[in-house]
Amino acid sequence: MINKTTSLLDLVKVYNAIPNSSCSNIIKRSADLNWYTHTWSGYSIINDSLSPNTEFLRAPVDNIIKLQLVPIINECISNYKIEIEMDIEINGSSHPQLNKYDTGTKMLSHHDHIHSLFSGPIKGIPIFSIVGLLNNDFEGGEFVFWNDEVIKLVAGDVLIFPSVFAYQHQVNTITKGSRYSFVSWAY
Repeated sequence: MINKTTSLLDLVKVYNAIPNSSCSNIIKRSADLNWYTHTWSGYSIINDSLSPNTEFLRAPVDNIIKLQLVPIINECISNYKIEIEMDIEINGSSHPQLNKYDTGTKMLSHHDHIHSLFSGPIKGIPIFSIVGLLNNDFEGGEFVFWNDEVIKLVAGDVLIFPSVFAYQHQVNTITKGSRYSFVSWAY
């Protein structure tokens, strides 16, 4: 239950929810996706990159990957709401997007309090951030809150946390291999 003694870390949860076979299949399918260099955006601007030499790649998922991930994401959101005892209405989640971090790339420290995330007919502000890890065969790439709180993730894990300014996070530089993950936001 959220009360005045709840710490920020109490609202960070990890669920081992993605079967290994699904992780492998998603990575294989990702070879045919349209990867592009990640960009950072605000209300009316899109920055090509805040770290052009170390920016990771992103790709929208195809329908087959979406059909695999959306039920898992929805189940994890339900479990999360029960575990933190928060009765909050969730209208849906954004389409999952894949992230690929090759050697030398990273995600800069930021928070997900994104007012410009949804465009078109879907409107909303993210309530929860959802990150899934799809492989283990890389080095570096730790998911870190507040510059020093490392969250240990293994392939198949889904991490959920509030999408507010207090949850500043980053992905450390990949030192060997490629790290595959996905991201979605509940609103």
